Amino acid sequence: MNASTVLLAVGILAIVFVVLFGRRIRASYGSLRPNGTVTRRFEAYDVKEDLIYYTSGPDDCPCAIIGIKRELALNSSVWEKREVPSETMKKLVTNMEAKVSQLGGVLHGFDILDSSGNYIGEWYSVPGIHTAIRMGKESSVRIQPPPSDVYERN
Repeated sequence: MNASTVLLAVGILAIVFVVLFGRRIRASYGSLRPNGTVTRRFEAYDVKEDLIYYTSGPDDCPCAIIGIKRELALNSSVWEKREVPSETMKKLVTNMEAKVSQLGGVLHGFDILDSSGNYIGEWYSVPGIHTAIRMGKESSVRIQPPPSDVYERN
């Protein structure tokens, strides 16, 4: 067997692997979908009663704020569960806006979707964040927080 035949065989095997197993690997992962209504809700400091709020990053100026449906358990030691009355939401969002404006950026709201594309919560941060949203067993979800230098990166 010559080298080009071996390379062709390896390439075909790689394509077959991706086709057969790629969907299965991604099957339990959710996603973020930009949503202007979510952006406006955070900018109005509107707290939804059916969500439990968490922050990632410094307490006074988080890297991201998420709200997860009450019937789901967030499986994470990194996100901090917060009681967020409207006044606290105003402080958090105002501090985030001040930080991002110093760096010439913007903040945006996103729907958090499960692996089937169903709404499970909301996310507020700078856009362009790559995260992993993995649905677990028994109504649990694991969400990777943004990097600690998210403002500087964006």
